[in-house]
Amino acid sequence: MNDAPSDGVKAVKPKRCRQGMKQCQGTPPKVRMDRLKGKLEDVTDHTKVLQDNYNLQTEELAKEVALRQSLVTLLKTSETTSQNRLNVIKKEVPHYSRALSSGALDRYKANLL
Repeated sequence: MNDAPSDGVKAVKPKRCRQGMKQCQGTPPKVRMDRLKGKLEDVTDHTKVLQDNYNLQTEELAKEVALRQSLVTLLKTSETTSQNRLNVIKKEVPHYSRALSSGALDRYKANLL
């Protein structure tokens, strides 16, 4: 029953050949390629979604910057207009009753209300 030789030397058993056994051959190359293609498609889809989100955010940011610039321009224009009106009023106020009777302030009346 004991397979060990009597002289104490261990016997080396030959390895079993698994080449012909279907369940021991590993993953076929076609299956590996299909898995790799699936992973590449997933990465491509994720990259496309990220790029679309980046483009959308860039467009929104450009719109916000353009709106901000137009509001800054509008504010500067209104500040200039207000300053000009105040300068005219400062010139005319000492003679307010004379300017009112002569109609010199009529062009500013709508803007001052």
